[in-house]
Amino acid sequence: MNRHRFVPMCAIALAVCVAGSAWGATSDREHPEFKNILQAPNTQMKSHTWGNMKLVVTNWGFFGNAEQYDQYVWSCEFPANSHQDYLFQGALWIGGVVDEDTMVSVGADGWLRENEMFPGPNDSIMERSINPASPYYWDPADSSDPLFLEYGPTISEQDFIAVYTDTVGNPYTPPDHRPLGIVMTQQTYCWSYDYAQDFILMKYWIENIRGDGKTVLELRLKDRGFNYSLAELMQGSRVELMAGWNEQKVKFYQPVSESQYFQSFTFTDTAARGCGRDFYYVRVTQANGQMAWSSPVWVEGK
Repeated sequence: MNRHRFVPMCAIALAVCVAGSAWGATSDREHPEFKNILQAPNTQMKSHTWGNMKLVVTNWGFFGNAEQYDQYVWSCEFPANSHQDYLFQGALWIGGVVDEDTMVSVGADGWLRENEMFPGPNDSIMERSINPASPYYWDPADSSDPLFLEYGPTISEQDFIAVYTDTVGNPYTPPDHRPLGIVMTQQTYCWSYDYAQDFILMKYWIENIRGDGKTVLELRLKDRGFNYSLAELMQGSRVELMAGWNEQKVKFYQPVSESQYFQSFTFTDTAARGCGRDFYYVRVTQANGQMAWSSPVWVEGK
């Protein structure tokens, strides 16, 4: 959305009594294309209930029940089970300057009833716990946890993990929305311990996915992690060793521009008349050395 907006983000933090941290990247590229999806975003909400604060979180950029009282009658209840609710809705608003235009992507605009951040059709809120009594228990030291490599070890008695972007297009976002090109990884933590039951911690990882030189390609394989920016890879392919010199290797190939990987042409085989049945195929060699072949296409000569 390219309307100018100003929002006191600290007021949201105070309203729901949370603390958080975030990492991000900026971009100076043309605004990205919408990722129109065939299936509806899998929007969900869950509530932290282990501590003395019951807070509803979502995987589409806001906190609170959004007046969906059939699922949760509270948004942020403190103390727990007191029926004292301190929040209507709190939303994530992220702004940036792109092509000298100040833009803001909002998790929710309460006045206009608009949303600009959404998960994918198969994304859901993931849950983990360090408490053995929880059905979502994972030992923090157990690296076999399927979420361990990507999100780190389990932190609290009720971890929620949600991933969403501002690049999902029509018909879910307003028509004037221009995405910044970011994906948010949201992690929230809740405990029942006396010294930690009165607050909920939030952690954000904000990643640039615009596709410019600052965009980072990240790969996690077994217990190793590798990442390069597109600007680095444009200078040449990179090879990483998994262990010793003669062990498995990982190669990041040099990316190519659209003008180098998109091609169209017309071919007329004038020498094939009367030759009967034959086949054709296409073999492509990219500027970075990568190759591809098409399946044979059989034809009958006349």
